[in-house]
Amino acid sequence: MTDRPFSRFRNPRRRDLLKAGLASPIWAMSVAGDATADSLGAFQTEVVDLDLADRIRSRIVKTRCYIPVGAGRRPVIIFSHGFGGSSEAFPNTCRAWASQGHVVLVPTHSDSITAQDADSGQRRRMIIQSVIAARRSAAEGRQRQFRRSNAEAVDRGASLTDMLEDPKYLSSRLEDVAFLKAALTDPRLGLDARVLAVADPLRMGMAGHSYGAYTTLVIGGAELSPQPQAPVPKGFLGHLAISGQGPGRMALTESSFRSMTGPLFAATGTEDFGAAEETPPWRLTAFHKSPPGHKYAAVLKGFRHMDFDPSPTDPEHGAQGEAFRALQMAFWKATLRGDNSGFARLNQVARGSRVTDPVWFRSR
Repeated sequence: MTDRPFSRFRNPRRRDLLKAGLASPIWAMSVAGDATADSLGAFQTEVVDLDLADRIRSRIVKTRCYIPVGAGRRPVIIFSHGFGGSSEAFPNTCRAWASQGHVVLVPTHSDSITAQDADSGQRRRMIIQSVIAARRSAAEGRQRQFRRSNAEAVDRGASLTDMLEDPKYLSSRLEDVAFLKAALTDPRLGLDARVLAVADPLRMGMAGHSYGAYTTLVIGGAELSPQPQAPVPKGFLGHLAISGQGPGRMALTESSFRSMTGPLFAATGTEDFGAAEETPPWRLTAFHKSPPGHKYAAVLKGFRHMDFDPSPTDPEHGAQGEAFRALQMAFWKATLRGDNSGFARLNQVARGSRVTDPVWFRSR
């Protein structure tokens, strides 16, 4: 199935879905029903913010830890935020994962506008201004964005696009992830005893949004040309890339994804356009061009670039967000817990999903 139906979508609000009879299609009721039970799991969640000292790099890695209380040894998920973001990213999703018995670690990367060791002076101001402009553009959605002249759209995204091409930011992120992996097995690196008591470093998943999805794709095996300047951390059992990247940017080529042999869950929205007007189908290239087998893709109708962590009570996107999180839970169940019923559930949903669904889901 091609991605041509993207052109037929428009931004749906709940009243539009109700008029069309799509607010609760049969498949979505089933998935959302699972989400109601699963995304608010059995474990209470403790949130701890840490300043971890990476002495080799003379860098403080601020990290938010979501800890399932009384869970015993549990899988670990590292979540990588978007460019300019911080460890405060995706709180609804991270809490949901933790409540299901996953330890979630969210580092603040060096490109964050909140980081003490981010670029200073004019370069740092450029990061802040570019991120704000890009987020504003993403929040406006497709119709308003495409009413601007091409020159204006390119001007607003150009400086951020240039920074995203700088390999030092990816290298720093890869080193952050490697540091957290090491900290899970070395108490001297500063992880809280409550994290070390429950985290199982042999069962780890990698996830991220936007530039964090790019980080996730590289860790998941996507080959860059030229290669990253820092070693790529290994040993992750599943990879979730939300609003990721395709070829032609950031050293990704048409053949980059052929080496992604492990489980992959890629996601985008019908209004998920990027800093240089990248398209939603482009964001699913890894799904289409990686080897088949435990590859999944979700397209959330009406979702823009910053919409993927809605509160369950959000009147516009809450139900879709819960359905999306239910699919994530099934993916982690299969990849991190070794329970193949998770894969069976994902494949079942994919067989029944249609392009007109609020969450269009596919597998290959």
